[in-house]
Amino acid sequence: MNIKKLLQANHTRRLFFSTVDQIILSGVNFALSYILLKILTKESYGLYNLIIPISLLFTALQNALINTPLMVEYWNLENSRRDLFVSSLTLLQKKIFLILILIIIIISFILFLITKETSEPVLILSFGILLIGILSREFLRNYFFTKELPEKAVRNDLKYLIYMTFFIVVFYYTGLIYVSTILIIIGLASLFSSFKFNNKLIIHNDFILAKQHFHESFRHGKWALLGVIVTHIQTYGYIYIIGIFFATKDVGDLSAIRLLFIPFSFISAGYSKIAIPRGSKLISEKRNSRFFKEEIYFSVIYSLLILVYTIIINLLPKEYLILILKREYMSAIDYLPYYSIITTLSIWGSTGSNGLQSLRRFKTLSEINTISMLIVLTFTAVLINFNGIKGALIATILGQLSNISGMWYHFYKLSKV
Repeated sequence: MNIKKLLQANHTRRLFFSTVDQIILSGVNFALSYILLKILTKESYGLYNLIIPISLLFTALQNALINTPLMVEYWNLENSRRDLFVSSLTLLQKKIFLILILIIIIISFILFLITKETSEPVLILSFGILLIGILSREFLRNYFFTKELPEKAVRNDLKYLIYMTFFIVVFYYTGLIYVSTILIIIGLASLFSSFKFNNKLIIHNDFILAKQHFHESFRHGKWALLGVIVTHIQTYGYIYIIGIFFATKDVGDLSAIRLLFIPFSFISAGYSKIAIPRGSKLISEKRNSRFFKEEIYFSVIYSLLILVYTIIINLLPKEYLILILKREYMSAIDYLPYYSIITTLSIWGSTGSNGLQSLRRFKTLSEINTISMLIVLTFTAVLINFNGIKGALIATILGQLSNISGMWYHFYKLSKV
């Protein structure tokens, strides 16, 4: 079979373009984080890595309320209702953007009146631009993957890459690389690459119809909403806790080591974009066990890759590690094994979540995530007093193990139906 015929095979084509798309995004985000690691102070780098997880919380909320219902419901709707459903979700998102912009402007203005300083209001406004941009781009990516048009997602992310490169070069050579300007760069690049196409998806302006479609999808979204909140706390809670009880430079240390494993997280997130719609299709065809095996296969392969990758990093001479990171981050190398385990477990957590989302077991998923979150918070409160930052990482691992056990147990049972 030649390359052209291979790419014409539907699942292979989606997997190929999904991989390319994730390589682009991973490359952009990794390059940006690496550049910031090299040019920002440890405190500023830590601040940046405290802000980004907050933006990811908003992305997770969007996934719960809009993107996941879109992926799960789209193929279960009649052909005549699909475009209307997409239009309704896009219209609702646009309204939310307007409200969000208004709230951010008001908060920034009040903060300026209170403090008489511009740094914090500017940071909040920059965060607002970041949010609008990434939410707009993320919705469009999910739409393309739901429609099984991953090549369009690739094309759109290439535009994002071009805009990002342009803005970074301009801001760098004008000496304006700060945390706030980086947030603006990401937001503008995301907006310019997605906003125009998103508007084309709106084929009606009937807000009543939009609310009706939203209520239909919210029967799943309400449980997904709880799930993403507790999952976010479970995943990033230790970063917030370390930022509060230690210092932003400690967050910088952790983020430097985490950066080494970020490509695996991006690949896992990209895989979910095709796994959930595919899982929904296979389940509608009563092929649950096939989907279960595919998720197992992906998890095992990537776990082995992470293991090999970790061994290679451990074998590198110290001089190479200093070259890769910076000398001031070398004390953080002790966190490497912890992040290797956390990244591996997050892969299994992601694939288990793919299974339960495709099976529409959002309530079960949210219950499992809630229990895991409580485990993380409880053990973090205890272990951080005895083991410091490492205690918080151990607590995260314990929470992940609980989470994975629950998800895969239910996924396995339902795969036998």
